[in-house]
Parts: sequence; C-alpha cells; structure tokens
Amino acid sequence: MSKALGLTIFSVKWLAFWMLIMGAYPLMWDKFFGFNYLETPMFTVIYYLSMAFLGCYLFFQEELISHLTKKSNSVIMGLFSVLFLLLPSVIESFIPLNSMAKKVVLEYKFFFPLFDIKASFSKLSELIFQQLLIYICLFKYQKILADKWKTVGVFTALFFVLHFPLVFIFKGLFSLIFILPSLIAGFLFSFSVLHFRAGLATSYAIHLGFYILVGVIYRFLPVSLLS
Repeated sequence: MSKALGLTIFSVKWLAFWMLIMGAYPLMWDKFFGFNYLETPMFTVIYYLSMAFLGCYLFFQEELISHLTKKSNSVIMGLFSVLFLLLPSVIESFIPLNSMAKKVVLEYKFFFPLFDIKASFSKLSELIFQQLLIYICLFKYQKILADKWKTVGVFTALFFVLHFPLVFIFKGLFSLIFILPSLIAGFLFSFSVLHFRAGLATSYAIHLGFYILVGVIYRFLPVSLLS
C-alpha cells in the first residue's frame, strides 16, 4: 500500500469517527433525549470518556501509552485539568457574563462561556476525547510520513477541514471563533507533540487555554457580533 493511500484511508476513518461522535451528541443525545453539557454533566462525561477509550482501541498507537505515562506529561495535564475546572468560576465571580451574551450562549447551547462548573466538567471530557484522537492521528501520520514537518503540514490541513463545517451550524462570530483559529491550533498541536519533550501536555494546555480565553472574550464582545 502506498503512503498516499494509507494516509487517505486512515484520515477518512479518523475524520468519520470524530464527526460521528461529536455530531451524535447534539443531533441525537441532545435533540431526542435532552442531554446537554449544563444539565446532564454526568452523562456527558461518561459519553466522551467511553468514546475516547473506543477511539484508542480502534486506532491504537503504541506511542500514545509511552507518552501519556511520562511524568512530565501526566503531571502537567492533571494540573491544567484542575485549573480548567476551577479558574472559570473565579473569572465569572469577577467578570460575569452579561444577560444578552448569556442568551446567545444558551441559544447555541455552547455552555462553556457561562463558566459554570457543570459545563466545565462536560467540556473537559470532550476535550480529553479530542486530544486523545489528535495524539493518535499525529503518531499515525508520523509513522506513515516519517517526517515531522510533513506531519505538521498534513495535520494542520486536516484540522482545518474538520472545523470548516461549523460555518453551516453557527452564525456570525460563533463560527469564525473556531474555524479561523483551527489553522493555528492544528499547527501548534502537531508541532508541540512532535517537537517538545512534554508535547502532549503542551498541546493539551493550549487547547484548554483557548476555551478559557474564548469565555473571557465573550464577556467583552458586543452581542451583535455573536448572533
């Protein structure tokens, strides 16, 4: 099997799995059963963590285990997870989300900017699912391409393609907040994982930090830009 064919087959399967799991939540669990990040955090956490295990099983890469068990990665990731859960509530107490912005956030069911602890637990489980899939994809690409910079380039393009459909789901700045930064995020995630000793932890911290930053920005943006 050629490198190009192997890369394409894996990418299609990986994209399909990501979109299936991420899409099933709003289109099935939320729409038909009423589960959401704010009101049913226990279900959300169980859902995403179980799907993360399934993804690791389906696309297993040996490198993932060795990297996750590195103390430099596991300790930093644990600390940032705790920070991700606690910091938003502190920010909300000092800079509360205004009522109009809150209305838009609730309309889109993008609950994390509320900086509610239940929504934070739900979002963290989603990001853990995403990060594990990102690591798997990068290690697989590196095996196929055997070149770090090619891997960075291909993954950056893939990550942008993955986020582009959001333009049809969200309106206004909601879609741009995820689509445009995905190019930068794809580069930063892949570069840090492949070039840094604590690369997994670095990419994880960047991902979590992005959402906290988005939540803070929402507190200062005119509501007209969000709708």
